[in-house]
Amino acid sequence: MDDDQFYEPTEQDIESELNRSGPPTIEPPTPSDRTDKIVEWLTDPAVMLVDLTETLNQILSACRWRYFDRGVRELIPEKFKDNNLLSVMIDWRFLENAEQAKIRNSIEPTPFSPDVILDVQRHFRTCTTAFHLNEKVSLETAHHFTDAISHYEFQLQILADWIEARAIFQGKKAPDPNRRKENRATDDDIAEAIKMILDSRRAVTKKNLGDTIRLILKKTISNGRVQAAAHHFNRRKKNGPE
Repeated sequence: MDDDQFYEPTEQDIESELNRSGPPTIEPPTPSDRTDKIVEWLTDPAVMLVDLTETLNQILSACRWRYFDRGVRELIPEKFKDNNLLSVMIDWRFLENAEQAKIRNSIEPTPFSPDVILDVQRHFRTCTTAFHLNEKVSLETAHHFTDAISHYEFQLQILADWIEARAIFQGKKAPDPNRRKENRATDDDIAEAIKMILDSRRAVTKKNLGDTIRLILKKTISNGRVQAAAHHFNRRKKNGPE
């Protein structure tokens, strides 16, 4: 055989070939197909709310609860382990939504920040990296991921409230006469319900808080307000005062 058949180019040879045509240049980019989705979000913010909710549900579908020591339970993304493509698709969708939210908010601001999306994506990557290295997801990592998920869910409620208030303010929708009830829960009622849950050694979850207020205290409260109260309590418990 000819010795030339076994020749392998050196690093210098490869660099020389790469730079043969001179410095790299780029052309002004053309608009991508994400423009259509941004226009949808601008035209009807409710579409944005649905899309962002579906993105969160996609990542939740790959999660399960893990029970740690000291009675702590946290979410971990795990079901993707048998399907590496799933983790790639989840990561890509979060990045795409963050970019779309950034552009959409630059045209007309909404209370939903793309940083909320990127925070979940960042902690999701930390979890998936641990799995790919055959390492167990630590309590700290699971805690940060769960907290990011909870914050994302809370910000969805803020976005839903913004959409409703915006529509009423613009005269596109009439206020719901059934939203305000004389028997609705006060802040003191919420505090009392939280104390009752803690005294019974249960977690202050959205379900436990809502059931305690409605079934035991016999007060009315919206799901959004229950979620906000549970979110704020657990966030302060984990991270201290905001």
